[in-house]
Amino acid sequence: MLRITMVMALVCVLLVMLYAMPKSLITVLELPSATYYIYSQDDTGLDTGQSGRATITRCDYATARQLARHTEGIQGFSMSLATDIAQIKRILHQLDVIIVQSEVIGSISSIYGYSPRIAGGINIDGTIINIQLAYSNGILHIGSPVILGSY
Repeated sequence: MLRITMVMALVCVLLVMLYAMPKSLITVLELPSATYYIYSQDDTGLDTGQSGRATITRCDYATARQLARHTEGIQGFSMSLATDIAQIKRILHQLDVIIVQSEVIGSISSIYGYSPRIAGGINIDGTIINIQLAYSNGILHIGSPVILGSY
């Protein structure tokens, strides 16, 4: 009986650790109204374009989640949606974003940050960045590790 209890406790600890592990941006941030862009080395066979050697797939939320689970060679995710400052604050809070740098260039406000909830990242000047947000004229662009493509 003690052995079963110990095994169950270990399983519970492992499940908690698995839940707490960083995941892709698409699995931790549900924005059904957004347009998603997936940058991968593989052709997904959907509405795609090319950017250098990467394939860019433009899709909705449900398709993006499915592709994130079943596509190899994903290099990054970006999404765009109409929103307001209040929702941007909720997104930053939901992802526990630590703001590393922010800037305003013309009408575009950008934030570069690190979220412990998002896997991966890139090293910029010795700091890991795994999320970028850019807001202009009521449109928010979010990317991981940074926004790929134009905005």
